[in-house]
Amino acid sequence: MVEKKCNTLLRPSTWDDPYEMNYSNSVIATQQGDIPLTAQYWFGQSWSLCEESIIMWQAFKRSDEPYVKIKVESNNLIKGLKEENNELRIVVLDYIRYFMPTVDNYQEKVKEVISMHPWQDNFEKRGIGLEELYPVYSLLTKRDIFKHEEEVRLLLFDKSSSDSQESTSYSFDPTTISEVIVDPWTSKDDSKFYKIVEELRLHLPKETTCIRKSEIFSDSSKFSTRYVK
Repeated sequence: MVEKKCNTLLRPSTWDDPYEMNYSNSVIATQQGDIPLTAQYWFGQSWSLCEESIIMWQAFKRSDEPYVKIKVESNNLIKGLKEENNELRIVVLDYIRYFMPTVDNYQEKVKEVISMHPWQDNFEKRGIGLEELYPVYSLLTKRDIFKHEEEVRLLLFDKSSSDSQESTSYSFDPTTISEVIVDPWTSKDDSKFYKIVEELRLHLPKETTCIRKSEIFSDSSKFSTRYVK
């Protein structure tokens, strides 16, 4: 992201949670018959409003190498997409609606998303069918077991993408990243910590980007208590 100065979104079919693919089981009922929904032009990426969470640190750790979380303002995140002025691309940045795993609760959340957004008119004006729009509603809903993520999802409808394409990228200015936090398990004395900071500093200015280690496990002594018998 910082070296290539681009942000990459993945096709929903590559995600882990099968419940986010509910569009594949849904149809649009018309007088001519049911129309299956298609998400072939949708790509997405997950972000969070949560400042820091041990559950998320653990969930996204994939190896013993240091890993980081970054902070960026939403307008800076999608700035490159706005500058493209591509009529074949539509950007959706929205909060996830969480639901209990019952049909009624899921339908309620989907209706909530539909009622809040005038996407249908936007799509129709561009000649895009509703069977291509409606997958966005299931892509903005997740079960309550993920509620701790406080997720905001960046979704991109890209009509110019190919059938076999699993990702899409757009230009991103890494200097707009305001903070980088290294995971809580990598020691500041570890050579890997210095290496990742040095690599990031090649692309991120000291004046605007803070790079630090997570402190969620540090300095526990300040909470010590002296009991008087």
